[in-house]
Parts: sequence; C-alpha cells; structure tokens
Amino acid sequence: MKNVQRRKPYTAFFDLGEAPVAAPTVTLFHEWGDQVGGTLTSTLDSGNIYKVDLTSSHTESSGVLKLKWSYMVGSSVRTQNSFINIYTPYIDDLTFFDRHPETETEWGDRFAELELKTRNIINTYCGQEFDIKINKTLSLDGNGSKTLFLPVRIDSVASVMASASSIGGTSSTDVTDYVEIHPESHFFLRSKAGQQFSEDATFSICGNWGWGYVPQNVTDAADYIIVDLMNDDSAYRQHGVTKARVDTHELTFSDSIFGSTGNIDADVLLMDYTLYFLTMI
Repeated sequence: MKNVQRRKPYTAFFDLGEAPVAAPTVTLFHEWGDQVGGTLTSTLDSGNIYKVDLTSSHTESSGVLKLKWSYMVGSSVRTQNSFINIYTPYIDDLTFFDRHPETETEWGDRFAELELKTRNIINTYCGQEFDIKINKTLSLDGNGSKTLFLPVRIDSVASVMASASSIGGTSSTDVTDYVEIHPESHFFLRSKAGQQFSEDATFSICGNWGWGYVPQNVTDAADYIIVDLMNDDSAYRQHGVTKARVDTHELTFSDSIFGSTGNIDADVLLMDYTLYFLTMI
C-alpha cells in the first residue's frame, strides 16, 4: 500500500492485467464508508497500466482510501480495487534536519521511511493516531446518560441527528444545538440542557475526527525516536533488554517490553496522550 501525505496531489497507477474496451473509471471510498468526490476517468500509461490524478481535496482526510477501478473487457463488466494510506507526518524533514543537520547527507533519502516507522511506534504506544478525518459521520447508540462516549476523539462537530424507530418507520431529529463536545475530554459529547442520549435512539455525528494538529510533544517524541533509529541507540531497548553483560553475553529482559517506544524521553513526552482502556474479565 502506498503512503500519501495529507492534502498532497497524487497520481495512482494500476495494472489491470488485461486490455479494457475503454479507460477505467475510478470511484474513491474512504475507510469510513463515504464516497470521496465524484467519479474520475483514468488515462493509459503503458501496456495495461492506467493512471488517475488525485487532487488535494481527495487526500484531505487521513486513513485508507479505496480506489475502485471499473471497466469492461468485451461485454463483461470488471472491477478491481487498489488502496492508498493517507497520513500526516509527525515531524517533517525540514524541521528534523534543521535540528540535526549532521544527519541529512546520510539519511535524507530514507527520512520518510524512518518517520513512518516512528509514527507507527507512537500510534501503538499511545493507542491513537494524531491525524484527522474531515467531515465524516459516525453513528452510535444512545446510552441513557447525559454524556455519550466516542470511540474516536472528535475535533469539531458539524451536526448531530437522533434517529428513533416507531410504528410508522424511523424519524430523525436535528439535535446539533442541544449537544457539545465535553470541555474536559474530546472523547465525549454532553447534553447542554441535561437531557439524556436516549437508549432508544441512534445518534449520527458528523464532524472532524481526530487531531487538527500534531501536538508538540508528539513531534518532539518523534524526533527522539528517529535519532535512535538512525544510531541504533535503542536496539537493546526495542527488544526489552534492561541489562547486558558482554563477557558472558547475559541479557535481562523487561516484563513490559511493549510498554515503551524504546526511548524513555519519548515515553515521558507521550504520557499525557496515551489512552488506557479498562476491560472486564
């Protein structure tokens, strides 16, 4: 899967493996299910390889974007899918190499690779991504409480619709003006006037989900981890080694090997952004 930075134009190539009657049309779908933009027409690149140009509006939301290629071979309709991953870097190359100019000559060509690896380390450690999905809708059942837990952080709310089933079908009510993001946590909506999120209703919440910016602590943590990856400074810690003995090659391993990014300074910076979920056993 190709990785594409948010809001960057991108040309996607796809080998159909067979010759179509005409150039395929391409429909884009975000991983949350909505169609992104209208239908696009691809152009021939070479052989059976076709290409389609995506604009910055197509790559506005982070997450996996599915490209559905539709075409005909003879009288048969065919479809194939390709996928790209849209993301925001946690630290860009200009910022990093301004801080560490001595590393640019050796690592400049591999920076994007190291940054992506670092990004995945931070996401796993924190239990969340510091990216944003624009104008997406998530539907949640009411819980009979004055607050509604959101499984994903919400950055801003565009609309909230409450749907309830009745004898005559399903009725929807716009309750946007009656709810707000909880001031203490962007993982909750709360009722402004004390009403409950009825258990008999489903709430469709449209908004921007995630983080509208990369927190400075996340950027600084990414800086630490990338430097370690460049210098192999975290080689032992990445494997949970807490003590090494050269003579006898004795190694002592930590019981919490997955509880660290591999850099203690990065761990401290990320503590306030780490999610913990309680489960019942």
